Amino acid sequence: MNPKSITIMLLLIIASAALLYVNQEQDYTAPTKDPKGIVSLKSLNPEIVEVIELGRGEQAFEIKRSGTAWILPSLWDSMADSEEVMSFLSDLKTISEAEERGRSTASHETFNVAAQNAIRVSLKDPDLNPIIGFYLGKVDGTGRTFIRIAGEDKVYSVKPNLLRRAAFAGAELRAESWFKKLLYQLPAKSEVRQLIVNNGSERIVLDWIPGEIQEEESGESDDSDLVKVGSDPQWWISEPEKTRADDNTVKGMISSLKNVRCEEPLDPSSAESLGFGEPSGSITALLANGGKVTLEFAADRELSLGGEGVAVRIQGDTRIVVSRLWVKTNLLKSLEELKAVRPAAPELLTPDLLTPTLEKTSETPGSPENPVSNGDSTEEG
Repeated sequence: MNPKSITIMLLLIIASAALLYVNQEQDYTAPTKDPKGIVSLKSLNPEIVEVIELGRGEQAFEIKRSGTAWILPSLWDSMADSEEVMSFLSDLKTISEAEERGRSTASHETFNVAAQNAIRVSLKDPDLNPIIGFYLGKVDGTGRTFIRIAGEDKVYSVKPNLLRRAAFAGAELRAESWFKKLLYQLPAKSEVRQLIVNNGSERIVLDWIPGEIQEEESGESDDSDLVKVGSDPQWWISEPEKTRADDNTVKGMISSLKNVRCEEPLDPSSAESLGFGEPSGSITALLANGGKVTLEFAADRELSLGGEGVAVRIQGDTRIVVSRLWVKTNLLKSLEELKAVRPAAPELLTPDLLTPTLEKTSETPGSPENPVSNGDSTEEG
């Protein structure tokens, strides 16, 4: 082959290689580019989400926005855990590293994203128009989840693990799992100035006094106001009698008001049958800023998941919940439990206590059995 032919052949090879490279570049899709449905989730504005529809199998329920809070319509408009709801919506915005793992309906069962067994999620705007829907499948290793956008067949593995919350645990998807288990929380920096406790037949009024009280010598109370002296704040019982309260016990009650937990909601229409017609007890806290809250306790009852509980509600709120029984016992104290324990008076030393103990067989000097002459005692040495 002559040199001219070789040169032409080399030029043709180079041209073909260049053309192949250009065609490959045109067909190439960067692995970091997210599919359209995933992009929609990542660009989601949680503030425009009005309703979250969740379901699995035959189970389905809604979480609905109510002002700055979220409620569960299927549970008598009980409060949902707003932090948990917003955390879930925020997780959707952090989706990354989408990897395609399936293309056809045949793969849906493998990744557990088929409509009949996946966790179904549908987000709606304030006009109740659908924003986006998707199916959550199995966890993919550590920190990843299989997901399928509604109306599509492709399955993706994405970060993070969108099932990492307790509300998605278990075989069943329950509205109760999203229930807010905090009935009441004393406002931050609030100062309690009075507590009124109704515990069975007892009514006890506790007052915060910004100074020590001058007690009467007789210990008898009168109808005059409690008078302060000194400067140390103290808690005092003003009803049914005027006496010093145990500060630690009262502070423990106030601390319990900072985090009143509950376990499950109850039907508000059953208030009478639950025992709220004649509550078993209540506690009212009056705050320095004029605020006031009353917690009412009805009859004891078993929790659905086991354990002793009691029906409770906040006065003025129609919603009723079940708390564990210890919530009641931490807040409702008896008069005897609330009274300050007075220190025992020191025992006076008597001559008998000062005299050394004698042997049982010895007789006390000066006794009729062992008289002492001239007032002097004898001692054997």
